[in-house]
Amino acid sequence: MSLEDPLVRRYLDQFRSALEALPLSEEERPEILLEIESHIAEARQSGLPLARVLENLGPADQLAEAYGMELLLRPKPVRPAVLWISRIVTALTTLVLGTVLGALGLGLLLGGLLGALFAIVGPFLPATWLDPTLRLGLPQIVVLLVSLVLMGVGFLSLRILRFNLRLLIARINKAFTR
Repeated sequence: MSLEDPLVRRYLDQFRSALEALPLSEEERPEILLEIESHIAEARQSGLPLARVLENLGPADQLAEAYGMELLLRPKPVRPAVLWISRIVTALTTLVLGTVLGALGLGLLLGGLLGALFAIVGPFLPATWLDPTLRLGLPQIVVLLVSLVLMGVGFLSLRILRFNLRLLIARINKAFTR
């Protein structure tokens, strides 16, 4: 067979050495080498001269680099169990973070709303319902401003949460449709 030819052996040895320098798995190297050996054998059986076959393959180091680049660019298959675990973790993370951030945003929004309502309506309530220092004046304005800031932060956090939930839901849908 043509694989016993010294020229073929030297080419395959150079190819094997070039493959060893690439970041390939131990399963990939023998498969690639077998593919090149098969290609040379088939080309020789079809009547092509050995020099032409090796010329068509190109230099061994460049051929090895091309195989390495192709394997790096080709996505590796992911096991179904890993996909399901990642989907479940993503869904649980979304649920927990959504709940916590939603409650925080809603709490800030409602707290700010109640504070603003209290600052606006406070002066009109009976004196026995309020601390006398919160009647009219600076404390009332401070409570109103702080309440407005809390409402704004709560509203913004809910908007950010809504945006992120949409992104996460799209990601989950994409993961489940693979």
